[in-house]
Amino acid sequence: FFELVNEVNRHAHRVCAGVRNILFVNEDAIASKIGKHRVLDDLFAVYSHHGNGRAELGHWPEWALQKNTRTYIDELANEYVAGYEIFNGVGIIKCIVVDLDNTLWPGVVGENGFSWQHEGFTLGGHFEGLHQALRILKSRGILLATCSKNDEATAIADWTMRAQEGSLSPVDFVIHRINWQRKSENIIEIAQRLGLGLDAILFIDDNEVERDEVRQALPSVCVWSGPMTDVRSFLLQEPRLERASLTDEAMRRTEMVKSQLAREADRVSAISEEAFLARASKPL
Repeated sequence: FFELVNEVNRHAHRVCAGVRNILFVNEDAIASKIGKHRVLDDLFAVYSHHGNGRAELGHWPEWALQKNTRTYIDELANEYVAGYEIFNGVGIIKCIVVDLDNTLWPGVVGENGFSWQHEGFTLGGHFEGLHQALRILKSRGILLATCSKNDEATAIADWTMRAQEGSLSPVDFVIHRINWQRKSENIIEIAQRLGLGLDAILFIDDNEVERDEVRQALPSVCVWSGPMTDVRSFLLQEPRLERASLTDEAMRRTEMVKSQLAREADRVSAISEEAFLARASKPL
């Protein structure tokens, strides 16, 4: 029976994957995450899936209800609400602004003894996990930007030299704001350059002081508030970072936006509109 159910689920998933307006919800995986022995108690009743019937649980103590039925029902409800939000683009995040030192790598770039080595590996641990998650989100069309307090030339040069296969490099980001300004000011400038509302931005920083500064100055910005060891799982499970479908345009969005920003920079720096058009018309 177990194998039969698995095969039915696999087939249903394959069918749903080919239809754009269907989202497959794996309730079995949700139960496994909580612990099936707590929510799918077939020894209690043959129909006791989805956390048992409320009537049958009337004699259970409050703590048992909270631990079993309500936990599973809440998880299922959250999953279906998330599916609705994904399909309707509710509150989607379009850009992730990330700090560098002690966030994207261990230590402070430019300081004596700085190294990407962590836990015996290059990057390693949650640093490597953050690189992995951000690369996945970039493939979904979510833009990446940096916001860090350091010298930009030093940081970019050292980062470019040390970037490894599989890790992010400066070219994966559409905008770099590496300076000594308040991070809230840099985030405002990033949003303006990209034409985004502040509520479409997620800010990730290991420093709680920097997080609080952005929260207070820009309350509409989503600021990561948990430990850095949990950030990878958040990025890969947060509905606002999901997309109902993956398009070629989304996969190329970083390059498209970078090209647009470069054209705008050329236009600003050109002596005249004619000079800009003449430069743009030259073959590469």
